Amino acid sequence: MDSGLGRSHRNLFRLGVSFACAGFVGLTSAQTTSPAPFEAACVILPLDGRGVNVGPFVTTQGTTAPQRTTAVLQADPTALTVMVTCADTNILCGELGRDQDDLWKDDNVEIFIDPQHAHDLDGDWRHVLLTAKGQVMDESGPARGYFDSGMTMGGHTRYDVEGLQVKTETTPAGWMARLVIPWASFGVTPLPGTIVGFNLNRTDPPDGYFCLFPTRGVFLLPDRWGHLILTDPQVSQEAAQTSATDRIAALHRQILDQRANTETERNRFLPAHIEVNTPSVMVGNVRYGAEADDRGPIGGGAGYTQPFTRGDFEPRSLPELIKALKSAQTGQVVFLAGDVEIDTTARWFTDKLVLEIPPGVTLAGDRGLHGSPGALISCDAYDIRPLIRALGSDVTITGLRLRGPDPKINQEHHDRMLGGPGDNREKEKRAKYYALPTSDGVQTEHDRLTVANCEISAWSHGGIYLMKGIGHHIHHNYIHHNRRQGLGYGVSIDVAQALIERNLFEYNRHDIAGTGRAGSGYEACHNVVLSHESVGHQFDMHGGSDRRDGTDLASDFLKIHHNAFYGSGRPIKIRGTPSGEAVIYRNWFPRHRPPLTPDELLKLGLPTSVYSHGNTRVFDNAYGLIMVK
Repeated sequence: MDSGLGRSHRNLFRLGVSFACAGFVGLTSAQTTSPAPFEAACVILPLDGRGVNVGPFVTTQGTTAPQRTTAVLQADPTALTVMVTCADTNILCGELGRDQDDLWKDDNVEIFIDPQHAHDLDGDWRHVLLTAKGQVMDESGPARGYFDSGMTMGGHTRYDVEGLQVKTETTPAGWMARLVIPWASFGVTPLPGTIVGFNLNRTDPPDGYFCLFPTRGVFLLPDRWGHLILTDPQVSQEAAQTSATDRIAALHRQILDQRANTETERNRFLPAHIEVNTPSVMVGNVRYGAEADDRGPIGGGAGYTQPFTRGDFEPRSLPELIKALKSAQTGQVVFLAGDVEIDTTARWFTDKLVLEIPPGVTLAGDRGLHGSPGALISCDAYDIRPLIRALGSDVTITGLRLRGPDPKINQEHHDRMLGGPGDNREKEKRAKYYALPTSDGVQTEHDRLTVANCEISAWSHGGIYLMKGIGHHIHHNYIHHNRRQGLGYGVSIDVAQALIERNLFEYNRHDIAGTGRAGSGYEACHNVVLSHESVGHQFDMHGGSDRRDGTDLASDFLKIHHNAFYGSGRPIKIRGTPSGEAVIYRNWFPRHRPPLTPDELLKLGLPTSVYSHGNTRVFDNAYGLIMVK
C-alpha cells in the first residue's frame, strides 16, 4: 500500500554512524547510552548448526529486565532456529487465533528480520510473534502507510512463513519457545558472509517489553536492530567479526548517502505560524482541513442559515409532542420553540416511551436563531434506547438539543468487567459489563435520515445510531460527551452508509465508529475534532477480529477528507481491510506527523495519524508540530 509519500522521505532516519560488534551478545554499559542509528551490535552465527547463546534480554531502554530472558540461535543451510527461555512467575495468555490483533498483549516472544539489511520500515522486513500458548502472528513489510508506533499489525498479515515450525512449553521457572524458520521464507540465501538485520523481543505483561538489542523506543525500528552474521565454520570468530564490522560500516554509509538530503521534504510538512484549533491551514496555495459552507458554521448553532421558525404542529409539552408525531404526515413539520424543554424520563419508566417520527416527517427546533440554544429533549434513564426512533425513510431532525443520561467515562467499571488478558470468564464478564445499561439518542433502520444543526450529548452507546439504511446525512451538529469506555460513539454505524460533514466533535470515545460489516461505509469531511480530552481514537472502523466472524472486513468503503484533528490520540483507526478502498486526504493533523524520522516521533511524543490493515491510501495531508504536554 502506498501512503502517498515517496519512498525517499517516508522513512528518514537519524544521520550518523556508530559501530560496536560482538560475537557473543552481552550488553555492555556502552550499549545502554543514547542510541545512534544503525546499531552495529551483532551475533556471529556459524552455518553448521552449533548453538550460540545470546542474552540476557534488556528493557527497550537498555536497562536490566525484571524477568530473565535468554536465547540460543542455530543456523544451517536450510533454516534458522531460535530457542528462547523466559523466566516468568505469571504467564498471561489467551486463546486468540493466528494473526489476531490482540496477540501482542499476551506473553510472547518475537523475531524481527531485515533480510536485505535495508534499515527501512517501508522495506521487506519480516516479523514472527509466538505466544506462550503457541499462537502465531506473522507479517511482512512494508509498513501500512505511516510508521505505526511499533504496534503489531504494522505490516501485512496476509504473509505467512512457509514451513514455519513452532513449539512452546511451560517450565518450573516459566516457559520456553522454539521457532524453526526456513531461510527461503525470508528470501535469504544462507551463504558465509550474509548479513541480515534482526532483533529478538519479548512481551511480559505486566512487567513490560524486553529486547536483545535495545531500541530505545518501540520494537519496530529497523535502524536499532542488531545484525546476524552467517559465517563459514572454518573462519575464526575474530576474522569474521572484523570482516562484518567493515562490511556493515560500508553498507551504512551507502544508506546514509541515499538519505542525506532530507531538509526539503521535512519542511514540506511543517507549516509556519500555526494557530491552535483553526479548522484549516494553508500549505503553499493548498488548504487542508475543514471549511464552513453557505449553510453556516461547522457545528451549527449561531449563524446556521437554515433554521425552522414555524411548523405544522407546535407542541410545548410531552403529551402534545406525542400527539403531534402520531398525527404528522409525510412532508409536515413538528416544531419545538427554543424555550421548550421536554423530559421523557418518567414516561420511559412507566411506558418505555420512545418518540417515533413517521416517514418523511421533520422534527425541528430553532437552534442558533437569535441566540436560541434549541429546544431540549432529554431523558435521565440509563437504559433509554433510543430517545427518538425514525419509523421510515426521509426523516429529518434539526435544530434541537438531545441530552442523554450519562456523560461519564466509567473507566473503573470497564476495567473491572473487561480488563486484563488471559481471563477465561469473558462471556460472564461481558454480561456484567452490559448490566450497567446503555443509552442511544437517535436511531434508525431506514434510509436517508438527516440530523442537522443539533447538539447531541451524554449518550453512553451512541448519540446517533445508524443501524441500517443508506443515504444518511449527519451535518452541522455539535456532538460531545458520548464517552462510555468500551462504547461511547458520537455517530455509530452498523449496516448503514452515511455522509458525515461539518460537525464539531469533542469528549467522545470515538467521534465516528462503524461495525465494519458488509454493506457499511461512510464519508467524513469538513469535521473538526477539538483538542479536549479524547477517550479513544477519533474516527473508527471495526474489522472482522472485533466481530469475531473469521474475516478481516472493515466496511465496503471509507472516504475521510478535509477534516481537522486536534485530539491527542490517533485520529483514524481502520481495524481491518475495506472490501473497496479507504482514501484519506487533505486532512489537517496539527498534533501528528508522517514518518519522517521515527526517533523524532518518539522524542516528541507525536503519534502518527492513521492505522489500517490494507486497501487504504493516505496522501496529500498536512501535519504540524503542536506539542502534546
